Amino acid sequence: EGNLGLYKTRGTVIALSTQSFLVKDNTGIILVDRPTTWLPDVERGTLLEIEGQTTIQKKAVVFDKEAKYVHLGLNDNIKETEQVLTAELANEIIKAEKVQPELVTLTGTLTVSGNYFNVSLKENNETTISISNPLKVVELKAANAQELELKGYIISVTGNKILNLLLSEFKVVPAPKPEPEPEPEPEPEVPDT
Repeated sequence: EGNLGLYKTRGTVIALSTQSFLVKDNTGIILVDRPTTWLPDVERGTLLEIEGQTTIQKKAVVFDKEAKYVHLGLNDNIKETEQVLTAELANEIIKAEKVQPELVTLTGTLTVSGNYFNVSLKENNETTISISNPLKVVELKAANAQELELKGYIISVTGNKILNLLLSEFKVVPAPKPEPEPEPEPEPEVPDT
């Protein structure tokens, strides 16, 4: 969660996209914004010391693009608790004054339009989940119009109906197999008379 203004901390990278990554420190989870030309030099589990200005953007505490960080090693002991993103939880996050990134799972249908990747929650079509700068663009484009199971962090809110998701993983939900046609019942035999 961090403090606003100049902030210095140590934490572990727990998720990343093409333009940002999340660091978990002893105060919670902080989004680190990167320049659009950023080539990832961190991975999940990288232990960092990071210092820079933090502000609130789209209801989330964010280190700005000028933040500096130093690699301290690797942390392979990342403990995470996930929860299902229900319609109720989505509404709570949208109404909150500040967003604390949370690891969620959800199921919904993916719509791809150019470089925008949106998912409609299966149980709540009023809320859109926007996948923020995903690493697996080609795979997501191939999954357009399909139902997906997703896991990632809600990192911010845009407007009053869009939750921004930093995607950790996803899989296509297999289409249900059609029920086989029932066998016709044999006609009763009529005795000869």
